[in-house]
Amino acid sequence: MSKVFSVLTPLVGVSLIGVIMILYGFIDMKQENNILQFLFGIPIAGGALGFIFWFADSLIRIHCMSGS
Repeated sequence: MSKVFSVLTPLVGVSLIGVIMILYGFIDMKQENNILQFLFGIPIAGGALGFIFWFADSLIRIHCMSGS
């Protein structure tokens, strides 16, 4: 169980960084190069969240196949 938390905690942090980038782009709409925060924030958040869900799904499948 400690391996799961050691992998997921940094990924959740990366995902939160992406979400913060997107939200900051909405809050301060008058800043220069605002679109870059959306272009970089969405893939960062989506990639980290996708990997988290894929990793959790693969752990569940392995656990079910082992018969435990």
